[in-house]
Amino acid sequence: MTRAELLAAIRSVATQRLQVAASARIDEQTRFEDDLRFDSLRMMNLFLYLETEQGVQLTDEAIGASALARVGDLIDLLAASDAVPVAADHVADPGSFADSGYVDIKVHCVVSCLSALIKAAGLDHRPYYFGLWDEGFAVDDQGALRYHHPDVSHAHLFDAAARLYGLRARQWYDFQRGKDENMRRLTRLVESPADGRTVMAMIDLFHLPERENRFNQDPFPHYVLLRRTDDPDIWFMEDPDFRWEGPMARDAILNAAAQASVAGGFLLDPGAIHEPADADTAEYFLARLRSDNPLTGAVILCIDRVAAAADPAPLETRLAEMPLLIIRKYAYEHAFAYFWRDLGRSHDSFLAHCDRIEALAAGLRQSHFEAVRFARTGDRAALPVLRSRLDALDALERRIKSDLRETFQDWRAKHGSALVPA
Repeated sequence: MTRAELLAAIRSVATQRLQVAASARIDEQTRFEDDLRFDSLRMMNLFLYLETEQGVQLTDEAIGASALARVGDLIDLLAASDAVPVAADHVADPGSFADSGYVDIKVHCVVSCLSALIKAAGLDHRPYYFGLWDEGFAVDDQGALRYHHPDVSHAHLFDAAARLYGLRARQWYDFQRGKDENMRRLTRLVESPADGRTVMAMIDLFHLPERENRFNQDPFPHYVLLRRTDDPDIWFMEDPDFRWEGPMARDAILNAAAQASVAGGFLLDPGAIHEPADADTAEYFLARLRSDNPLTGAVILCIDRVAAAADPAPLETRLAEMPLLIIRKYAYEHAFAYFWRDLGRSHDSFLAHCDRIEALAAGLRQSHFEAVRFARTGDRAALPVLRSRLDALDALERRIKSDLRETFQDWRAKHGSALVPA
């Protein structure tokens, strides 16, 4: 297809299938997120409708791409075989976390909030990301993957912040009390702050339409940092995970925090914050590096169970939160970057690891797409290809973990084998 035909196909799907106004301007400069308000689910539906209704031959590069900012970026990948792929926009740099041009990685809202205080103290937060690539999730009673669930605890993340950095967190939210009382407590903490302490609160981003909800989640539990302003009706909200901060109506924040879908909050005290000891860093790394790959295993199990049933449609709902779990794989980059900087290794060799991490994330996005396509079409002939892809991704992630363990062993040898037992 020509570029003009591809643009026409994208415009047709956007206006006829994805609730974009027919009068909206859609050209190659149109931004998917900022102009069309396309989140991960809408992007997946765009791909599916382009393929099934417009006859567009989709490539793995297009489906797995992590940085399709504009309509023209997608057309570049589809229009010609010699098109230049879009590069990932979040590759970490192995140099100092404070270097100019350093690109931080955001994969988990709890860790992002605590890391904001760690970085504010001039400390390297990257050890805190160890293990986030396999951070816990739940499989609910319906067989769906859930990033937020009563069975998912963040206690170990707060314990790690205290052990590594001396950053203490005290839970202010009282689960034995009602919403109204907890919202009054939140108001008191924000408007009468304790010296040096920061209020962290869980809100439902779906009920805060002023902010982005790029993963199209309802509900969307999410932690943010809050403080007062000179205007009693306005609070200052910092959302480190989505790299946003600014004034927000107090009542709007309280409404988002008062939803039944969310409950939680902590008072963060950086008064005794310090650089992590090498021994604690090593111990934490070894405790967090698993030998298995829980996400890939759970996805395979989910697909196998649905494939054995008569109706594959539930698979789409069961994997709806998979994009939120895939993004955690980029935490591997922080671990490699931390050891790479200390070992003084070359940037090019670091990028080779980043390429494998990007291939893992892109492959998981492609697998998600193929699983949803199977759920909608019921084409069981696609299952062997999907399973083969997931098996290959499992092997790739095991290689990433093996390379990371070897890098850690080199780092530990530099700092002394007595740090922790091998």
